[in-house]
Amino acid sequence: VRFEFTKKSISQSTPVSSRINTLTVTLQATVELSAADNSTITLSNLTGAVVNASQSLVLSGDAEGKFCMAGGAAGNAAWIAETRSVELTLCTGESLPANSEAVFSFEITNPPAAQDPPTIRIKTRGAVAIIDPSDMAVASSPVLGIAGGSLPLLVVVPRYDRKQIAQNSPLSSSANTITLTLTLNLELRPPYALALAGLGGLDYVAGSMLALVKSSVAPAAVLDIFSDVYLSNGTATFVFQTGVSLPKGSTVTLSFTINNPATARSAPVLTMSVSSDDFAVAPFAMISSHAKLFGVVNGTDPLQIEVPRFSTAHMTQSAPFTSAANTLQLEIVGTVNLKATDDSKITVSGLAGAQVECIPSLLVDTCVVAITAFPIGALFCASTTSVQTSLGKSTGVYDASAATLVLTVCRGTTPSAAKIVVASSLYTIRFGITNPSVAQVSPGISISASGTAPFVTGDVTKPGTEIGGVEGGADPLKIVEPELTTRSIEQSTIMIDAVNTITASIAANVGMKLPEDPEVGTYVSMCCLSNAIISGDAVKLSVRGDGAKPELCKDAAGTGGADWGAWDAATFGVTMYLCPETDRTNQIYANVEFVVSFNVTNPGESQ
Repeated sequence: VRFEFTKKSISQSTPVSSRINTLTVTLQATVELSAADNSTITLSNLTGAVVNASQSLVLSGDAEGKFCMAGGAAGNAAWIAETRSVELTLCTGESLPANSEAVFSFEITNPPAAQDPPTIRIKTRGAVAIIDPSDMAVASSPVLGIAGGSLPLLVVVPRYDRKQIAQNSPLSSSANTITLTLTLNLELRPPYALALAGLGGLDYVAGSMLALVKSSVAPAAVLDIFSDVYLSNGTATFVFQTGVSLPKGSTVTLSFTINNPATARSAPVLTMSVSSDDFAVAPFAMISSHAKLFGVVNGTDPLQIEVPRFSTAHMTQSAPFTSAANTLQLEIVGTVNLKATDDSKITVSGLAGAQVECIPSLLVDTCVVAITAFPIGALFCASTTSVQTSLGKSTGVYDASAATLVLTVCRGTTPSAAKIVVASSLYTIRFGITNPSVAQVSPGISISASGTAPFVTGDVTKPGTEIGGVEGGADPLKIVEPELTTRSIEQSTIMIDAVNTITASIAANVGMKLPEDPEVGTYVSMCCLSNAIISGDAVKLSVRGDGAKPELCKDAAGTGGADWGAWDAATFGVTMYLCPETDRTNQIYANVEFVVSFNVTNPGESQ
């Protein structure tokens, strides 16, 4: 008889890394193996197997009681770490009869890293019965969806090949649907649990759970594999319907709705963990696309939250004087997009006292005003139904009774032409008004928006800087009435035909500077020095003052140089222009008194 094994198979219970794995051995030999023959059986090349520190294995199965360790109880085998081998010694009085099947199992722990199955070999040694080493037979069958998962010490590390997560709204205080897409490299058999951590401070909308599975095994979609999700202590725990397995490679899409917090926040790291009786996946970070949404950077990342508002809303004016033509300029930067397709509009409120010129329009009982916008000229229209602007420029609607200006984002003539006020982009808006006829402080002006998102109403900022010699004159709709606060005049003599020195003290509540147009000039005039006599059309001036004093000339061009005034014999008046300077620093300062003196000859008779 040839000494050999007619059956020598081995299989495993799980291919999952770091899990306890039961190896089952079936043996049948052509010769009796007995304790009397000092027979030992050695299984070798169990590469990667991890065994407890005692270096012993507890056996189970029909043949477990036939094997002993030296001096030990039945049902044990020795682990030889150096050779990665199992040595089985028959207990005293025990044998494995020839042509009789023996089945036993023992547990090892799979290694933490993936590996291919090793070739496990078997041999026997005894006084008579010796079977030379040979490869053990293995049966390849799937386990947890892994082809060949039954092959002993084939090891697979559980992982998600796809682990994406996204949200559909980064807007504060809005309903937000979070969607997870997962693909696992193992079959997930019940009972199992999924938990998404990192959702602190959120409010889950009950009943909003939706689950969709696309299986690589069964392409038809399976709905409602999950019954609900519970949010507690920042962790969403997904509850499953009983008895539902997820085949290996299935794409699972989960979605649930939360109420976004009211304040801005950056996206946290969200981690998913998976556990089942078969395996566990340690918490791993979900992957976000970091794409813009509503114009918000990383807006698709769950819990990247932005408050819709104008992060910049700054307003200035060009002229602070009563009844003057004035240009109001508004600079804005929004935190989220405002799209025409959402009927988006911007409202500026609190424009107290502003008087505007309405332009012709088809809108009945509506004051349409011309708007200059940068960097896009035709950005705003007069209404949500408007598709065109005025001559390629923007328009808005002014309500004098409410002191509001409404700017509607233009739809354009085609969907592709619909405009967007893009988040984080600077826009400059200008429109002309006529100042009120009475003085006023700069009113409280606010800005809001609606459409794509309801913007938080906020106050516009103001520069607080001087303009036109008016402190804070650049603040929108701060209006002052220009006046000479000091305007006294005196003479040196009352004698007829005498040389008479006229002295005028002058101060204004606003400053006076050189104009942009040098031909226009800035001047102060006094008239009605009745019957005063001056030879020629110019008079020599003497200008003095305790503070900064202006240089005065006879005309805007500065003819003849400083300290001259123009004499008009018809009106008996003197006109004094600010002398032109290349650096344009010559000016009359607000609330700074200066004194002008000049000589005339008194008339030859009393008056």
